[in-house]
Amino acid sequence: MWRIIARLLTTIIITVCVRAADEKPVVVDGAYLKAFTVAYSDFRMLRELPPEKKDLRRYTVHFDGDPTYIVVTFIPKFPPGWFGVGGETPFGRDVSYSIYRSTNKIAKRQFGE
Repeated sequence: MWRIIARLLTTIIITVCVRAADEKPVVVDGAYLKAFTVAYSDFRMLRELPPEKKDLRRYTVHFDGDPTYIVVTFIPKFPPGWFGVGGETPFGRDVSYSIYRSTNKIAKRQFGE
C-alpha cells in the first residue's frame, strides 16, 4: 500500500516539476468537469471512431454553455504538415455534446461535417 502511495506522490511531483515554463494554470469549473466526464465516457465508446482516433492527447476540448446546457466539444489536432477543412483529421473527428446542466445527461451528440 505504501509503495503505491509513494509511486503516486513521485508521479505527481515529477509532473509538477517538468511542467513547461510557458504553460499557464487552467481553471475549470466543477460543473464543466462533470459534463466532461459524461461526454468523455460516451466518446470512448463511439463505434463511429476506431480506437486510434479516440486518443485524447490528439484533441483539444472546448467548453461552452447556456443556462440549460454545457457543451463539450472534442476537436482533433492537425498532424504536422497536414492541411484540411472539415470536421475530421487523420487524428480524429469533431464530436460535440450538449449536456443538460440539471441532470448531467446527454441531450445531443453531434459530429462535425
